[in-house]
Parts: sequence; C-alpha cells; structure tokens
Amino acid sequence: MPENTPSPRPRSAFAARAGRWLVGALALLALALGLLWSALHFVIVPRIDVFRPWLLEQAQQRSGLNLQMDAIEVSSNGWVPQLALRGVRLLDAQGATALALPEVHVAVSSTSLLVGAVEHIDVQGADLEVRRDPQGQIWVAGLLVQSPDNTDNAALDWLLGQKELRRARRAPALGR
Repeated sequence: MPENTPSPRPRSAFAARAGRWLVGALALLALALGLLWSALHFVIVPRIDVFRPWLLEQAQQRSGLNLQMDAIEVSSNGWVPQLALRGVRLLDAQGATALALPEVHVAVSSTSLLVGAVEHIDVQGADLEVRRDPQGQIWVAGLLVQSPDNTDNAALDWLLGQKELRRARRAPALGR
C-alpha cells in the first residue's frame, strides 16, 4: 500500500519561497559589498593622490573653508583604510595660514562613511593661530568661535561631532 505524504500547506510554500528570496537577496548584498570593498582597496586606494583635487574641492564645499594639502597616502590594513594627509593648511579670509597640520591620520569605515564621519582623526604637530579681533571676537584657526548672530559654524560642528579626535604623540604606523 503506498504511503500518503501530506501535501504542503500553502503557508509553508510561501515561507519556503520567502526564505529562498531572502537568501538570494543576502547573497546579492554580500556580492555587492565585496565588489565595493574590492573597488575601494584595489582601484581607489592605490590611486588616492589622483583624487586629491576632487577631495579638496568636496571638503571646501562642505565646510566652507579654504584648505590646501600637499599629499595623500593610504594604507589598507584589512577592512579599515587609513589615510595620511600631509601638509594640510587651513587659510583664513586673508589667505594667511591659520592652521598648519604637517600630518593628519584619518581612519574611515563603512559605517562612518554612511553617516558622513570618520572612525578617528590623529593630528600631529598642529601649529594653530588663536586671536581676538578689535570687536572682541575669538578666532581659532581662522574660524570664528562664536558668531555675533549665534549661527552655527558647520566646519567646527563637524569636527567636534567626530567620534574620536586626538593629538598624536607620535606618528601612527602606516603599513608600508
């Protein structure tokens, strides 16, 4: 006598289809992330200094600051690339150097890039100008600390909103 196997219920067939769709979507997401990671580490990272003018332009547009930079180097130790910015200068409204940073190390991650932040910033050898103008306003590195109309300073807000900002006592090791 043949065994009767119960036919699958419609709800379990739907769950099976949804499960297969979910597994496929996760596989596509993993493939896309792998391709992005590969593009970052094998296409962008080795040629990062080529992107320096564009990166400077983006930083200037977003911060409203006049920035200059001599070079960018990148090392990639696993998932988190670390950028070494050499000869970073912030110019004040008169074009004089208000902040000189010989070396800045910046680490980014996928989550920090999604929110427009960085993992951490290590500043080394900062030469900073602090002054008080005839109206009594305090300027730090060419940035007005408190404006007369109490408006926010987007660049200062971004800097102080970072997860980790520290002055490096010695240079972090770049994987070379």
